[in-house]
Amino acid sequence: MASGEKFAGSGTMRIGGRVYNCTSIDPDPSSSEGEMKVGLNGTAGMKQSNRAPKLAVTVLITVGVMLSTLNSVEDETIEVTCADGKSFIFEGASRSEAFSMGVEDREASGAFEAMSSTERN
Repeated sequence: MASGEKFAGSGTMRIGGRVYNCTSIDPDPSSSEGEMKVGLNGTAGMKQSNRAPKLAVTVLITVGVMLSTLNSVEDETIEVTCADGKSFIFEGASRSEAFSMGVEDREASGAFEAMSSTERN
């Protein structure tokens, strides 16, 4: 996704054959980020650096959904389908931010980082 466009919304996430309903999905599949460098005569170029593709989600907690399972994700393939029709595959994904929920919440938020990502059409 060269445009740097961000998508967010609800949808589903599949990890190891199990489907999770998500109230919020924020995929960031880009594997690089750029920073403009300024010189004496204005913009002197752009510094490009690599980074891991990221996925932040809020999962709806229902019967059978365990936080320990989400928190133990390591080197998995995660398939995400957003309500707007966009789909992404995150390869080699591991949990980067622990999933947690409040006492009265029926949702848990957390994040993953991956080795690579692909947008599907």
